[in-house]
Amino acid sequence: MRNLSFTLFMFFWTIFAYGQSYDEFVASNNIDEKCRLAEKIALHYVSTNIDSLKLIGEQLLSFSNSKKSKKGIYTSYGIIGNAMVRSAQEKKGLELLRKAKNYFLSVENYDKVTEIYNEIGNGYQFLGDYKEAVKWYEHSLKYGELSTDEYTSDMAKINIAQALSHLKEYDEAVRYAKEYRDWVLKLGSLKSLTNAYAVLGSIALERGQHRDAINYFQQCYEFALKAGDNSGQGHAYTNLGIAKFLEGKMEESVDYFKKAIEFREKVNNIALICDAYLNYGGIMFELSRYDEAIQYYTIGLKIAQKNEKYANEIELLEALKEVYETVDLEEVEKIALEIERVQKKEFARTKEQSKFDVVLAKELLESEEIYKSGFTNENDKWSFYIGLGIIFILFTFLAIRKKVE
Repeated sequence: MRNLSFTLFMFFWTIFAYGQSYDEFVASNNIDEKCRLAEKIALHYVSTNIDSLKLIGEQLLSFSNSKKSKKGIYTSYGIIGNAMVRSAQEKKGLELLRKAKNYFLSVENYDKVTEIYNEIGNGYQFLGDYKEAVKWYEHSLKYGELSTDEYTSDMAKINIAQALSHLKEYDEAVRYAKEYRDWVLKLGSLKSLTNAYAVLGSIALERGQHRDAINYFQQCYEFALKAGDNSGQGHAYTNLGIAKFLEGKMEESVDYFKKAIEFREKVNNIALICDAYLNYGGIMFELSRYDEAIQYYTIGLKIAQKNEKYANEIELLEALKEVYETVDLEEVEKIALEIERVQKKEFARTKEQSKFDVVLAKELLESEEIYKSGFTNENDKWSFYIGLGIIFILFTFLAIRKKVE
């Protein structure tokens, strides 16, 4: 009952707090305040509802266009780009993030630059290009050294840990994940702790350390529940399902995978929804419940097809092919031809993406040169201008005094 009461409290508090912020956002006619509130609301929606995240960005863009505000336009690009890379529109999302990055570099806002480099890295991680993701995360950490926001500086550490884990560089991945965990523990961020334990658990799972993995995933779930984090709970249930499956506890695994679908649909990240249906169909296949395996694979496949998420589509088709090899050999050839067709589409998408990657890679090198040449921190810049103003006033005063004399 205590956990239920706390969960209900968090639910209603979230509705009140963010509903109030949204009303303030709609009512505000000041661009600085509008941007501040949009980013506050976006921080909540990024882990709860991607559609709402995009909507906030679009509303800010519309207002900023009417005011012809560069700051508002590029802030909205960052929010919309963030939503797009999480909803099967990575190329468009990366383009918007690139434009936002260039603007905030030009005005020397290193808090925003740090965030956007991290988001570009996330875009590449969603595309499965982990080496490219690591490059962008490393730049986020470099600019984080110039950030004035303690909640921003080391944000990329958990993401670089995840990317390195995919590259099987486990020792480095654990180092980054633990540094991130200790950092957010000091900040008291429950959602961030959820993510830290999810990644640590995944790395332990990859290494075959099942008991350690389950302990990490349980901590992940507990912090996600306290934070009211749908995304974190979805990750926790998925990971616990995998860990229980590897331990041979199949029925427990089924329950976790089923709950993961529920939470991932709430967040509406297309790649993760497809992954949830793939996992649930997979556990049905392992239990020889072939009709249910086909049912859930097909649901995930339709979602992937609708959103042109070719990599997920291929995974789900291959899973269906495995089922049909067991129950209906006549369907196997048809599925194999479909896999070949989608692979061609994925190849064309990758080729198109690579052209855009060249532009981003060039800008990455340019920003590296800017970084090496040194910066004036925003605070230092204003100190310089204030100092210059004082000197100007002093000389003016002396000149007037000389004339009077």
